[in-house]
Amino acid sequence: MKGFVESYKTCLENRIEHGDSILVCGDRELIGEVGGLLQDRDAPNIHSLLGLNPLKVMEESLLSMQSSLPTTHGPHCIAKGGIGGLAKAFEVLELAALNLYLGPWRKEFKLVKMYSGMFTHHVKPVLSMPQILELFGLLGYEAGPTRCEELRLSSVGSSDSFRGLSFAFFAARCECRLLLTALGNHVGAMEWELGLVRERLKGRTLQVALDNTTRRLEASEPPEGDPLELSDVDLYTDDGQEEKRQEGERRQGVGETPRSPSWAERSSIVTSFSTPAAVTHSNGVPPSSSTPTSPREPVCVSTFNCQLAKTSPSGVSSSTAKSSPATATYTQQSGNFNIGIHI
Repeated sequence: MKGFVESYKTCLENRIEHGDSILVCGDRELIGEVGGLLQDRDAPNIHSLLGLNPLKVMEESLLSMQSSLPTTHGPHCIAKGGIGGLAKAFEVLELAALNLYLGPWRKEFKLVKMYSGMFTHHVKPVLSMPQILELFGLLGYEAGPTRCEELRLSSVGSSDSFRGLSFAFFAARCECRLLLTALGNHVGAMEWELGLVRERLKGRTLQVALDNTTRRLEASEPPEGDPLELSDVDLYTDDGQEEKRQEGERRQGVGETPRSPSWAERSSIVTSFSTPAAVTHSNGVPPSSSTPTSPREPVCVSTFNCQLAKTSPSGVSSSTAKSSPATATYTQQSGNFNIGIHI
């Protein structure tokens, strides 16, 4: 572990020499080496050697986030912050440690304002106030005597202690990076993140911790059912009543058969063409020999207009004949079909 701390110091000196304004370590090679060490070893033991227990901090933070969510979100809800937010918080702590390592005498480092942009965006959303006091207390900060929104540097440690703490927070970031990579598509899912952290707290390797978490959570997830068929469901009608109503309308509208009264009434008009017919006078009054019409019997009258041409005695119409308008009246009464023609 001492070799990693020395490599971390070398990377920092190189950044300072090249005038890099970003002090926190972003060396990919060192990140990979520390990540490989944490991946296959007892992570809590390694972190404790550095004077920090970041996995316990993660568990407490995730539990606090989970309890603050509405119960309607369910066990597999997606929450803001999570392990990704904790990685940012550890980065802020690493920067604070590096600032004290490089310039503990500087006045601006003696006061941390908890209402600053960096603090409100990256620390407060994921760490509770007791956690903030504990972690910044490792650097010598404590709550201000007059203003609770400030942390004051009450004691200054050695440069070696600040360098060791900055590496400890760097290792915590590497742990977060490992967990986020292992979670894949489940990043942000509260139960998955919390489950993996708890498995790592038991000293299990990353792969074993992931396998155990996967088996437990996939077994507890409900199976995906078929989508609800809503096409045959009426939200505003009692179950089955709409279908009965539509069936009744079909029987009334298109269910007329030769046995129905309305069909029989219409068919009597059609079949009456075969009955004897009597010609009426132009005024539509039938001859005296006709049977009187009962006032209760139905009468059907139809009228159409046509042109009648005068014909020659031979029965062939004359080409010069003039046509005159005519009106025909059809009267159906008591089984007789009467036709009246008016010229």
